[in-house]
Amino acid sequence: MHNTKESSLKDKLQFIFDRNSVIFLVMLLLADVFYFGIHVAAGYGQQKSIYHLASDGGLAEFYKYLKYIWISLLIIYISVKKRSFSYVTLSFIFLYMFLDDALMLHEHGGNLLNSTFTFIPPYEIGHRDFGELIFLALMLLMILIPVYLTYRKGSPYFRKFCADIFILLALMLAGVFCMDSLSKFFEKGDGILTLIFTSARDGGDMVFSSVINAYLYARATSKDQNYFLVDFIPLIFRRRIFKDEG
Repeated sequence: MHNTKESSLKDKLQFIFDRNSVIFLVMLLLADVFYFGIHVAAGYGQQKSIYHLASDGGLAEFYKYLKYIWISLLIIYISVKKRSFSYVTLSFIFLYMFLDDALMLHEHGGNLLNSTFTFIPPYEIGHRDFGELIFLALMLLMILIPVYLTYRKGSPYFRKFCADIFILLALMLAGVFCMDSLSKFFEKGDGILTLIFTSARDGGDMVFSSVINAYLYARATSKDQNYFLVDFIPLIFRRRIFKDEG
């Protein structure tokens, strides 16, 4: 009988991302490469072009919206499959990411707060930026409080699932932040490094959203899911967060 404790790292990763989910991921990444390609071919410096990765209403942005919607739908499907409403609270995160991007919620919300209240921003932060930060903080509280409450009462499986989602989100934010920081050193140039880092800055979240889609697809379609990304965190740290499933 196969002993899960003796499974190799490769076996665990293959279980998390099975063959079908890897194929799905490759398809999503090929689409990402396609949008990167037309971004370069159309001239990456043309911000108003619909082919530009960061263009409002552009082709790449529409594709990114679809992926956020797919993520939310996959989480809802998992919720139905597990017969637990707890998972639905996680879908609110990605629904907000979609709506905020599509409707510029934090920009409009920040303007509304600035016109309604008088703020004295600290650390020389602009009034507009400060209003947007307050709006984002309020929205995060509204979204994360239900997640926290369901996490507290959730099963060990659900807790690990939550941890995996936040690990993937953290990797997305870290990757976008790093690419944004590196692009500042090259944005005034016209060489290949400028092209690489500015493109990665503008479309880096597309790649990470593809990975999240593939992860959730594996969770939604696999019958037995015993391994999680969080299981690769050092065991001593994991034991402080999760109780062993008996």
